[in-house]
Amino acid sequence: MTLTISCIKINELIAPGHTLQWGQKNDDCAYFESMGNLVVKWGQNSDALESSNIVVGRRFKLVNMSAQVTSVRGVIFRLNPNVPLQKTFILKERSRSSDIYSDITDLFDNVVSPSQLYQSLSILIPMVLTTISNNSSPSHGKEIIGKIDPRLILIHRFIRKNYEQQLSLHQLAELIHCNHIYLSNTYSKVFGISPMRYVQYLRMKKAKELLTASNIPVIEIANQLGYISSSQFSAYFKRYYNLTPSEYRNQQLF
Repeated sequence: MTLTISCIKINELIAPGHTLQWGQKNDDCAYFESMGNLVVKWGQNSDALESSNIVVGRRFKLVNMSAQVTSVRGVIFRLNPNVPLQKTFILKERSRSSDIYSDITDLFDNVVSPSQLYQSLSILIPMVLTTISNNSSPSHGKEIIGKIDPRLILIHRFIRKNYEQQLSLHQLAELIHCNHIYLSNTYSKVFGISPMRYVQYLRMKKAKELLTASNIPVIEIANQLGYISSSQFSAYFKRYYNLTPSEYRNQQLF
């Protein structure tokens, strides 16, 4: 699944009684999180939203029916034309079982730079779309689950628990006794990201936390996150955040 992000809204205000149109073109899609009480309208449908509710879909309107200014944050994107997003999904907090949504919330709460936000959302939004499409029809839920190799779920959980270890695609494939090409291709289809790219995403997220909240030397962070050297770690970090680890840490001091 491929997409192009056209706009990121970090704090879009909606005055009482006002309406905000998300997506101006027919192929615009959006992911947004409500920061207050709103009404979302799409086609002939509407639904009430509370704070922290998430909506994913095509061209919808947000109406502030309250007496207070409220805000939303999210991203407008366009999908590959061969992968249409036909439905609007409203995700209440209690129904969200995936960690992806909290990862996106953390991104908006702790924006480092526009380029970092763009890159991280480019990874996470396809994962959201894959997750909701796999669970969009309750009547066919068992059928959908049956089509997913359960070993992929095991690998996904293993990565989240062990991303700090030195991992390779071949090692992950050996854990579930399959070919590494099969693992990479099928994992990407289910989760919207390759296994090793997901490992790097989790490592970069943890690295940012350690650089911000601790005085641990860069070389120790590199070792802790499974890199063979500080130079390898620094190269990946700069690719993600356009800063070296030391530059990022110094930036947080001001």
